[in-house]
Amino acid sequence: MKKKYKQIKTKFDQLEEQLQQPEVTNNSERLQKKSKQYSELKPIVKKINELEQIKTELQETEQMLKSEEVGQDMQKMAEEEQKELKKRKQQLKEELKSMTRPKSPEDKKNVIVEIRAGAGGDEAALFASELARMYMRYAEDKD
Repeated sequence: MKKKYKQIKTKFDQLEEQLQQPEVTNNSERLQKKSKQYSELKPIVKKINELEQIKTELQETEQMLKSEEVGQDMQKMAEEEQKELKKRKQQLKEELKSMTRPKSPEDKKNVIVEIRAGAGGDEAALFASELARMYMRYAEDKD
């Protein structure tokens, strides 16, 4: 496992311990800050654990494929499972990469986009509506 992922898991475990301590639970400001950090790390740690699980399953399927005691049917099933696991592993790596990317302070800010149909009549209005729909779909996908 990457050093970065180990650091994230360590930080998550520390936060989990801190959230159970009376000094933190009695101070609402600290509790809120720690809870926010904890909730930000929780989905990342979940993905890291899932990635670790997939790695162990991949090792098991590789051992099964190397084993001569397994029949052809089991080998075919193991090969299919291995392909699926590799695909899921790659998918998880991409998700983790985007989740662990440094966040900008502006990420949490809202924005108002105004799109006006300029000179051009109906054509300009159609283009403006398509542009607005495009931005809305983009925002929904990124949400």
